[in-house]
Amino acid sequence: MSWKPGVYWQTMRWRHENFGIRFQKLGSNSRPRVRATVFAKKEPSNSALEEIVEELQWRFDLNSTGIPRFVRRFSGDKYLGPAIRRRFGMRLKSGYSLYEYLVITVMLQNTMVRRSVSMLQALFERFGQRLVFDGQELWAFWDRERIHQASEEELRSLKLGYRAKTLKRQADQFLEGVIDEAELRRIRDRSLLAESLDGIYGAGPQSAWYMASEMFHFYDALDYVSPWEGKIVGRVLFGRNASVRKIQDFLTKRYGEFRLLAFSYLLIDVFWQHRETPLRWLSQLVRR
Repeated sequence: MSWKPGVYWQTMRWRHENFGIRFQKLGSNSRPRVRATVFAKKEPSNSALEEIVEELQWRFDLNSTGIPRFVRRFSGDKYLGPAIRRRFGMRLKSGYSLYEYLVITVMLQNTMVRRSVSMLQALFERFGQRLVFDGQELWAFWDRERIHQASEEELRSLKLGYRAKTLKRQADQFLEGVIDEAELRRIRDRSLLAESLDGIYGAGPQSAWYMASEMFHFYDALDYVSPWEGKIVGRVLFGRNASVRKIQDFLTKRYGEFRLLAFSYLLIDVFWQHRETPLRWLSQLVRR
């Protein structure tokens, strides 16, 4: 993906074809509007465009009714109010399919960012496709069949280590119907969703938490907080380190059904502040 203020680009693999997507901000905070432009080698049918638009609306949570309620309810909150005003209308989202999200998650496991980037680059160069559209040059994902057909030895030759086996097992689960993203989206009981996500090979509790929030739009999925994230949000809330349990209890009591959304707003907002004007205390935590 690529981004600049007011414009966002990404690729999209849909029904075995590659597309380029551009989002443009047209409206204002009070009257929001987004224009989506689809780039393709050949003009897609109206039905294909409708499917793509519907998929993008889901992935980016554009039809959310919860976000407006959250903003109205907590815009004056002592802790959340400033973050809401700075990041008005922000959504938790994944611009990618569940399969693609899992690939990224596996590459992030137990390693440094530089290593993750290197492994993803190797995968895209072997299985992906480079797209050029609207002045952008971005990689597009592959179909999961490509990983299914590749041998584990071929994947290991890309220096993926144990992740080669995980990628193979997950691709097989999708092709065998063990993982069905459309069916998972219909589950609105979070405990049932958690059971289903737990069946994904290589997906741990933190991955399941991220998926419940970013992929399936559960705003209360605050079942797992990493110690590192807890240190940051504890500093924002209390001005000091606090236990993960204390943070979870505080957010649950104060924000209820929106506790995950509140946590994410605080975490994302502080990183954007850091991007704009570096925060010394956050720099120290990030370096550790």
